[in-house]
Amino acid sequence: MKRILICLFWGVCICGIIYCGCTNSSSKTKDYIFNVDTIQSPFSCVEMNVVPNEYASNDSKISLVIGNNCSSSVIYGYDYSLEYYNAQKGQWEDIVYKDVNIVFDLIAIELNPHASDTLDICLYPKYHKFIPGMYRVVKEFKIENKEIVLKADFFVMDKLAIN
Repeated sequence: MKRILICLFWGVCICGIIYCGCTNSSSKTKDYIFNVDTIQSPFSCVEMNVVPNEYASNDSKISLVIGNNCSSSVIYGYDYSLEYYNAQKGQWEDIVYKDVNIVFDLIAIELNPHASDTLDICLYPKYHKFIPGMYRVVKEFKIENKEIVLKADFFVMDKLAIN
């Protein structure tokens, strides 16, 4: 009985490997990535906003609201990046956390057409000092086998300025 189960297990594994080899996903590469800041996306029906858009410098998380007004489902995960607007340089800079590697669970979340979802974004203020200024969340989405990048701005205020 044990041998039968082992043979069955390996048979399923081999069939899975053969199937994956036959359905090579190399043809399913990114067709294009739209950066909503610079290019008008044909998927403008996907929206992302930080709500509210003002937070204290010592807040540990923000709320990201994702809206899908498309006729197709949108796929996304828990991963994101944060950027800070450096007014002196006139450019956006990646937030780099000191002494820690931030990791994300790699799962796919499906957002049905004409639905919305809220995602908590951890700021990890223990590993990065958020000074007052303009920040943004950068997040990738997949819709109709196309990948789009959305960005949502928010502001960090002095912790005394927010009640």
